[in-house]
Amino acid sequence: MSLNRVTLIGHLGQDPELRRLPTSGQPVASFSVATDEAYTDKQGQRQERTDWHHIVVFGKAAESCKEYLCVQQRLARSAGDSPAEVRARAS
Repeated sequence: MSLNRVTLIGHLGQDPELRRLPTSGQPVASFSVATDEAYTDKQGQRQERTDWHHIVVFGKAAESCKEYLCVQQRLARSAGDSPAEVRARAS
């Protein structure tokens, strides 16, 4: 098994949306984080690019996200779980 680590530093695009899984009632929060990058293209012109990342958080962490995060807030998110591990915990 390989483990990937990702750290996102950006701005929250919307307030976290909190819902509950229908089978277990486990809390799930989802929100988007915008990251931007500035670079110089081949013609020497400065370019900027914004990427949006959809984040899903489960359990107690989801409730904390809903309570403490708000739109336009700068945040850093570090994750080291593979998508399969995240899905297994959600089941």
